[in-house]
Amino acid sequence: MGLLKLDIAGQAMDATNTPVPRAKRYIYAAGTDRLAPVFTDRGLTVQQTNPMTADENGEFGLCFLIDGDYRITIEAEQGQVLFQQDNVIVKSYFALGDGATFRSISQLRADFGLSYTKKSGRIPVAAGDTIMVAEGGHTYSVVGSNVSDPDIVTAGGINLRVVPSLGACDVRAFGAIGDGIADDHAAIQAALNAASRSGGGIVVLPVGTWRITDTLVIPRSTTLQGRSGAGGQRGGGTANHPVTIKYEGTYRAIQMGQDGDNCVNTTLDGFAIIAESTDANFRTFTAFYGYDLRSSQLRNLYVEGADKAYYFTGEGGAFAYVETHNLNAFDCNMGLETECPTPIGDVSPFMQANLFGIRNITNCDTGVRLGGGQQIHSRIDLRAAEIGACGIGIHVDGDDEGKRLTYQVDGQGWLEKNTNGNIVLDSGTIYVSGDITNNDNNVVGGIIQNGGRIIPLGRSSFDDYSIPFTGFTSNGLVRAFSLVDEGNNSFHCPISGARASIVGGGSKASGNTRFGDGVTGNGAGGGLRVYDTSFDWTGDWTLAVMIQTPSTADSVYHYIVKNSGPSFLELSARPGFLRVRTRDSGGAATSDDLGPTGDNPIRSPFWFILSYDSANTEFQLRAPSGKIVHSVVQPMPSGLTSGGYDQWAVNGGALSVQNTVDEIMLYDRVLTADEVMAIFELRTNAVGAIGRDPRQGIARRGTFSGTTDASGVLAIPHGLLDTPNSAFAQIVGNTTSVARVTSITATQIALEVQELSGQPLANTAIDVSWRAEI
Repeated sequence: MGLLKLDIAGQAMDATNTPVPRAKRYIYAAGTDRLAPVFTDRGLTVQQTNPMTADENGEFGLCFLIDGDYRITIEAEQGQVLFQQDNVIVKSYFALGDGATFRSISQLRADFGLSYTKKSGRIPVAAGDTIMVAEGGHTYSVVGSNVSDPDIVTAGGINLRVVPSLGACDVRAFGAIGDGIADDHAAIQAALNAASRSGGGIVVLPVGTWRITDTLVIPRSTTLQGRSGAGGQRGGGTANHPVTIKYEGTYRAIQMGQDGDNCVNTTLDGFAIIAESTDANFRTFTAFYGYDLRSSQLRNLYVEGADKAYYFTGEGGAFAYVETHNLNAFDCNMGLETECPTPIGDVSPFMQANLFGIRNITNCDTGVRLGGGQQIHSRIDLRAAEIGACGIGIHVDGDDEGKRLTYQVDGQGWLEKNTNGNIVLDSGTIYVSGDITNNDNNVVGGIIQNGGRIIPLGRSSFDDYSIPFTGFTSNGLVRAFSLVDEGNNSFHCPISGARASIVGGGSKASGNTRFGDGVTGNGAGGGLRVYDTSFDWTGDWTLAVMIQTPSTADSVYHYIVKNSGPSFLELSARPGFLRVRTRDSGGAATSDDLGPTGDNPIRSPFWFILSYDSANTEFQLRAPSGKIVHSVVQPMPSGLTSGGYDQWAVNGGALSVQNTVDEIMLYDRVLTADEVMAIFELRTNAVGAIGRDPRQGIARRGTFSGTTDASGVLAIPHGLLDTPNSAFAQIVGNTTSVARVTSITATQIALEVQELSGQPLANTAIDVSWRAEI
């Protein structure tokens, strides 16, 4: 049984396309004048007259025929021929039961027989009716004529939606062919949009080559699943990859996220994107472009012949919580690249908490490039991975204008034959755990460090390299306070023994701190007092203070003053900058704002790090990268020398808001950029970084050579800035005399030296080993 297609002879029309009522339609066997039997029903049981007469609109009724070839003629009542065609093929391409079943999608799309209304020569359908296609087993649901986004529209104007099978939509149900010739972009995009329309779903790419000429935009909560299970083996073009997207543009093959519409909970899995060396777009496009992508996964993917195989950016706001596994790239300009255009002084847009799992990146100009901006707390997973035969294996190339880039590299990666270096570090910080095997062969260098920091998290990480790396330094660190309470609101510097305590209306704090201990000022002079006037502020120094401030108002957190004001140094934390005020010997106060900083202390505790270069009388505000973000020439007040001032207040400015300070570190030199970066990246408090907890006691030990006085007394300077609680001394190289501590002051230990007989050892040169504890 076949239905005569109504687009061929469903209506009688004259030369001006005007319907001709009561016209006659004759159906003959092809190539003959023999009238064929015609029927009114699909079972071919009720025969109707031949010729058939059109209604007042020139329309003919349904006409069922035996499958075969026919000749059709339509004549007006007066006998003039309006239409004639020979060799019209009629086949049984649908049946009517519980639903209409078509043989193929192409036949469904070309159909004129279905109608929303009861019309002569049409089969009426309504929203909710089911349409099926035998080829591929696809099912569709009829939707209303007013639906603006149907998945399929028949030639007769019937809107259809694809019914998912086992929770997934096959792109072929939307008209995709997969033969590498037809342009499947519109069909695949329609499938993705359909999955997203219902709140998310799975779109299946069966085995085939899916040619697209435009960018596929992946909606949120959508999975694009290739049926090959993995990205395929290296090289070989489409022949080696059962599920391949063949993109023929020069822009982006697949994009995740776009302006105003972030991409969340998306998964891409199990297919390849390939341009072969003979293709016009070879190495001119980006295969996978992630823009404002969050909480998503990319797995088992392969790219060949792209400019950039995988390009990820937080430009749209954020790129965060993304996992990739088994990423492969071959013969591309760039394997994987991250870039985030964070403006100087800002922390967004940002990239954070991502895991980039790599399996094989080879024959690329650059294997992996970690670019600029705010990129923190992310990992590169090189377990069972190879990055080889590239220009550079991994290029850590983050900008250093006040921004941060921190990655951890894990796994037993094999890096070899990367011509210009297996790892090239220009800026930023990478932590390395596991073994990164170095098989350099003709490589210029294994790991090339031009800047930034490499920090091993395990000794074996660098067995194949002799790598200098930078980390936290205690060289030149002369004062450090983590404000861990020792009792009675008192604190000690574990290096110098200097004491500090809470004064005025200051209070101990745990909130608004990074490491759980701090002191909050009362905004009227109360805060923390350091009982130490011995440091020379007119020399070189670097001061690092972690602070959180609740508002944009005056925010004095550091105050060095002489005689209640004629000379002072005052530092104030502000959103985005640091204010430096000085006055020398009662003169006019000088004020400068240094910035921008790399963060805002109103949002969270933040390191303010300031250096003073005495040779150039220059204050230098340091960025998280360690670079000088802003400097100003302003001489230090001459009176702030060792012993020349009488107060060191932290978080105790009289006009200050209620700041909270939880870390203080003071160096007697200008730190390098790497050393400053190490402070910003500390994951523990200051006393934890130097390995001395003042609550476990502060000890100073040494040797001293001197001569006893006439009473056998010898004074030893201990160098601690607070009075020790106990001291011990022993004479070196003399077994006939003993030393006994008689008194301890803020500056020295007094010894009484006696012979074994009990007589004082007077006017005698001796060597003493001593120890003092607080």
